[in-house]
Amino acid sequence: MTMPARAVLLTLAILLVTLPAGFSHELPLSYVDLHLASGVIEVTVESSAKNFARELPGVEEASFLDSVALEQLRNRLLRTVATGLTITSGGDTLSPTLLEVQPAAAQRNLRLRLEFLRPNGGTIHLHCHLFAADARHRTFLNIDEGVALRYQGIFDRAHTDISYAPGESEGTLTVVRQFLLEGVHHIFIGPDHILFIIGLLLLGGSIGRLLRIVTAFT
Repeated sequence: MTMPARAVLLTLAILLVTLPAGFSHELPLSYVDLHLASGVIEVTVESSAKNFARELPGVEEASFLDSVALEQLRNRLLRTVATGLTITSGGDTLSPTLLEVQPAAAQRNLRLRLEFLRPNGGTIHLHCHLFAADARHRTFLNIDEGVALRYQGIFDRAHTDISYAPGESEGTLTVVRQFLLEGVHHIFIGPDHILFIIGLLLLGGSIGRLLRIVTAFT
């Protein structure tokens, strides 16, 4: 790398280092796991206490990590999830029952276990806009039947609907492409990640080496 190019990269690195801490991003995520069984869909929804606190005004973030406080919030949490995640089958909207609320204090996450009765075994349609107040929010979806993982997908503001026919299996290349693009997008939307890439270039790495490292992180 030429000296002028190094100088430009070094200047960019200095500018990024001096950005306010709040400018560094924290990508808001949630996770939805569906297990299809006979006549029922078991669903787990997990996200950070911070995300849930944004949805329930007046409730402190710490309350979502306290088992006693959570008992008082069960109905509000169920309404929040039922509003953000709807499942239909055979033209009918399925009603959720909240089975359990589990705080994961170490990760500062909250996990909800729900059950949707499914009288028929046809195609299911999911509409998901959980935590939609934040335009950056992503929800990662897993669908399994028995012990087999059948489908993986990502919901965001532009992609809120997914249909799944029991027994189908998503192609490996489709999954790889979807998550690879999401990972690359995540790397390049934050000043801290861009600084990481600039650092690799300043160390004298080739473009090929950079691409291999970024792909590995993705």
